[in-house]
Amino acid sequence: MTEIERFDHAVRGSEQLREGLRTARGPEDVVAYAASNGYRFSASELEQWASKQPGGELPEGELETVSGGIYNTSGGGNPSVWAKIKSVWFGVDASFY
Repeated sequence: MTEIERFDHAVRGSEQLREGLRTARGPEDVVAYAASNGYRFSASELEQWASKQPGGELPEGELETVSGGIYNTSGGGNPSVWAKIKSVWFGVDASFY
């Protein structure tokens, strides 16, 4: 099991870890939060992992960010990949902006 898979398993099983992720603004924030909890992986590894996850249809608000709306890039990363990461741990209606 990879480090990101271990983190994913922990997040899915812990409301406390999910709550801590709600303030993340992008993959780099997730990486920092994971590191503070003992998990080591890069933003690139996180994005690669997320791109392989099933499902993850974009909610209406996220569709706007990908198709010309405003996207906050302060957290870095690709907005569609970031939406996928959020959908994996919080569902498609997740909102933590």
